[in-house]
Amino acid sequence: MEYGDKHILVLGAGASGIGASWVLAQVGAHVVLNDYKPVTLPATEEGRLVSAGVEIITGRQDESLLDGVDRIVISPGISLDIPIVKAAQARGIDVVSEVELAYEVSKSPIVAVTGTNGKTTTTTLLTKVLEGSGKPVRVGGNIGDSLSEVAYSMPAGGFLVAELSSYQLETIKHFRPIGAIMLNITPDHLARHKTMENYIAAKERIFENQLKSDYLVLNIDDPIVADMEHRAPSHILQISQKQSVENGAYYANGQCYVVKDGVEIAVIGDEDIHIPGSHNIENILTVIALTYALGVPVVEIHRIISEFHGVEHRLERVKTIDGITFYNDSKATNVDS
Repeated sequence: MEYGDKHILVLGAGASGIGASWVLAQVGAHVVLNDYKPVTLPATEEGRLVSAGVEIITGRQDESLLDGVDRIVISPGISLDIPIVKAAQARGIDVVSEVELAYEVSKSPIVAVTGTNGKTTTTTLLTKVLEGSGKPVRVGGNIGDSLSEVAYSMPAGGFLVAELSSYQLETIKHFRPIGAIMLNITPDHLARHKTMENYIAAKERIFENQLKSDYLVLNIDDPIVADMEHRAPSHILQISQKQSVENGAYYANGQCYVVKDGVEIAVIGDEDIHIPGSHNIENILTVIALTYALGVPVVEIHRIISEFHGVEHRLERVKTIDGITFYNDSKATNVDS
């Protein structure tokens, strides 16, 4: 969408909404940032938005806000069932996520990670390995800064890495990552999505606009994820800890292998992996499969994975006392994690 002189309503005055509002103002839109709750923005953020021409309205959310609006950019925490969104849809007003805006303004292609568990570890490791390509790499979305702000400042010729939740994906329109990872699917966010079918459908939107030239990494050890292969238009890269694959990556006998057209190369073994658990082997395999396909040499993939010791609050070793080792796993937010 060309935003010059368009009237855009941004719903949600959190980090996503603030970032989207600022970016929209930079590309010439008339922007209203709204939150139904009374919100006091940090002084620096409020000053930045006001100086960019953004109108801030909080503490109310009546339908008059929709008058003259060309598009709504909705923050991920906001349900599509709220009255103002329903009214916008009835008027035929586009409702999209900040992810769509990021895709529209980014000068570099996007690689994206989703799944129920393991997204942050995988996204962090993916970013580090892609940096081994020598190209500029930035990260945002469900991790780090507002994705649209990162995208707006992103130079050409690199990779924008996005960690994406089902909330962010359910309102995309043309969003198309050149590489996507689908880690696993277990019940989560059902208060929002109502059914597993709706949750899975939201996750699958990550690949709906991909082309055959784009890569999609699927964890075929997860039956729900494996079933997505016949619906995806993408070039499929499989990963498995149970069997070898024709294209992608697999783990056997303590070793991770990358495979292209049946030709396999050993990448890294257990002795050089410093994040514990089979779930982290899953994360590592997806990164190996995608980064190798995107041109990162095996020697760089090995080096960076061997230097990676995990992410804060995820099976983070704290201390051993009287023979008992304590771990900080406070980021685990559902039964499976």
